[in-house]
Amino acid sequence: MYTFIFLLNQNGNFLEFKRSGDLMKKGFFQYVFIRASLLLIFGSVMIFQSGRIGTFLGDHWLRFQAGGSAPSVDYAFVTENFVRSIANVGIVLFTVGLLALFGVLIFQKHQSDA
Repeated sequence: MYTFIFLLNQNGNFLEFKRSGDLMKKGFFQYVFIRASLLLIFGSVMIFQSGRIGTFLGDHWLRFQAGGSAPSVDYAFVTENFVRSIANVGIVLFTVGLLALFGVLIFQKHQSDA
């Protein structure tokens, strides 16, 4: 059973259609595998460097406050929120990359067994 996929160009004009089975070739697996690996790497870097990046953004925020100073409670709150936000984005990227990687590996194994 095949489904048909219609490919459109940037203007929305009809370009061609392909069977979905034709898209599941080695090139497609490599494309998704590379993208998933990049998401894993970028997500893990964001997770492990979230403290450094969050502190940098907190310092940047502090520089643009009136007079270049703010109460330490505000600075701690802003910096902590930056760190948490960056760590959360890293976790999402890492999870999406991991799921895509496992999906490709499982689907590729399923295709080779069939």
